Amino acid sequence: SRVRNRAIDGVAQIGSDAEELMGALIGALEDADAVVRQSAARSLGEFKEGASDASTGLVRLLADESSDVRIAAAEAIGKIGLASEQDAAATTIKALTALLADKDTPAVLAALRTLAELGTDARSSISRLVELLEHREPTVRAAVSESLPKIEDNVEQLVPLLIQSLRDDEWTVRKSAAGALGEIGAPAKGAVPVLFELLASEQDRDAARDALRSIDAVSPEAIPTLIKALETGDSRTKYYAVFYLG
Repeated sequence: SRVRNRAIDGVAQIGSDAEELMGALIGALEDADAVVRQSAARSLGEFKEGASDASTGLVRLLADESSDVRIAAAEAIGKIGLASEQDAAATTIKALTALLADKDTPAVLAALRTLAELGTDARSSISRLVELLEHREPTVRAAVSESLPKIEDNVEQLVPLLIQSLRDDEWTVRKSAAGALGEIGAPAKGAVPVLFELLASEQDRDAARDALRSIDAVSPEAIPTLIKALETGDSRTKYYAVFYLG
């Protein structure tokens, strides 16, 4: 298997001249050796859109017995993209969504990254992503916060979910949520009150401040929050309220 593995890696390094060998790589996705399957998936990913014929085999590997193979398959799909045929694309999204329930956190994270790369085409996975906001691993919850804005473009649905993550017990999750809200900008003004609460936390202060700047906290809807901060906040919160009002 070591020889086959090295041969597969060599094919990927050849580049566009190796397209005629695509069939061999696709066949290697069914090899008995997990290392070979993993290498074949990685190599196909390097061909990007040129490896679209490998989609069926890669989707099958999302349920492979090896976690390393499942991860490699997910990452390859992210590089190759979805098939143009609607049913095949839907099958891919469904398989990636199923991978979100994987017992191995790295596989879940790989699925999240790929779904985010696929963007709004992966919107059917949103309900499962929402469930993952309660995942036991903070790294997963943080990754969900980062992925949601790339998959869901309905701000009215998205912002409340990210506000929920702003109240997470883990700092990394709150930071990811604040960053995502900052990317959304002004439409995320509903998060201003919670972001102002986070200004009182040394851990959260920088992320909250950056998000508030991007959202533009001086919008009319935020004025009551800013006034309340001036009246009841600590010295640092009052400083920021004056800053944004000024």
